[in-house]
Amino acid sequence: MPDIESARGYLAAARRDAQALAHMFEEHAFPLEIFGFHVQQAIEKGLKSWLCLHDVQPPQSHNLRHLLVMLESCGTPIDDLWEMVALTAFAVQFRYEAFDFMDEPLDRAYWSKKVEALLADVERQITSTIC
Repeated sequence: MPDIESARGYLAAARRDAQALAHMFEEHAFPLEIFGFHVQQAIEKGLKSWLCLHDVQPPQSHNLRHLLVMLESCGTPIDDLWEMVALTAFAVQFRYEAFDFMDEPLDRAYWSKKVEALLADVERQITSTIC
């Protein structure tokens, strides 16, 4: 049986991180590692919310690959989410180490839209589960 209350709790927490992103487009005011951290956190909490809808207890892990594999094993189509794995390093590594570079710059507008799309999908899943 889906854990709707936990799913809602994770989604609400993810929405708070997403709300912070909306105010972090000024690169000089918000370093990339801070923006990346909130993107990673919103994604992590969104994926954990989705796991709750499959009646899976989310692990205490920041590893987005692990969460995606768990969702995939529940039958959730995640092909368009794999690129999110690259953001795992923002959960811990870039919070405590100086951020120097990435292979490609982190596009703030792109990732904000990706977060919103993920959270909207999770919200639709919650709504369809309780109807």
